[in-house]
Amino acid sequence: MSLLAQRITRQVSLAAPSTSKRLFATAVDVEALTKAVSEPTQPSKAELDATRQRPPTNVKINPDHGLWAFFRKDKEGKVLTLEPAHKTEDFSGRSWHAVELRRKSFKDLHTLWYVCLRERNLLATQRAEFRRLNIGVDGTTNLMDKDKRVRKTMKLIKLVLNERRLAYEQAKALWDQGQHAPAERAESLLEEPSEPVASPST
Repeated sequence: MSLLAQRITRQVSLAAPSTSKRLFATAVDVEALTKAVSEPTQPSKAELDATRQRPPTNVKINPDHGLWAFFRKDKEGKVLTLEPAHKTEDFSGRSWHAVELRRKSFKDLHTLWYVCLRERNLLATQRAEFRRLNIGVDGTTNLMDKDKRVRKTMKLIKLVLNERRLAYEQAKALWDQGQHAPAERAESLLEEPSEPVASPST
């Protein structure tokens, strides 16, 4: 008998007359009570379906919503949750080289950074969809290779921007050192040498 049943039996035995028949009846009722408390009844499936709130199906979705940018679209504009097999099995392409990125303007690098960021979001969405459908990602698709190439491009963009920042700081430091007499330096460059230059002997 559980601790709860013993306490209730003790309280009932103190309050009730001391007949063994009555104590036995109260002990059986207490056991039924403790069993009902310890094992709650599960609601039926019909009761669960009646109380469960389902999302409405007639909600109009904006086709230009920003979250659709996490999915690729085909030529007709239809959203693809997974890319076709001929695209996921294509292992061509490469990342940008630092030499190519050094020729780009700040605006082009900024735009390319956000193109790469959007591509990484697309790839992460597709990986999550593959995982949800229990499809292997590593060996059969090029999603991991694409993600590696995009990350390498973003790393090189940061490298090129850091090079430009260091070059700017060095140029500014040189300018600050020679700023006190730029006119004198320009005049000294334009002056003719004081000693005549000897002509080469023939």
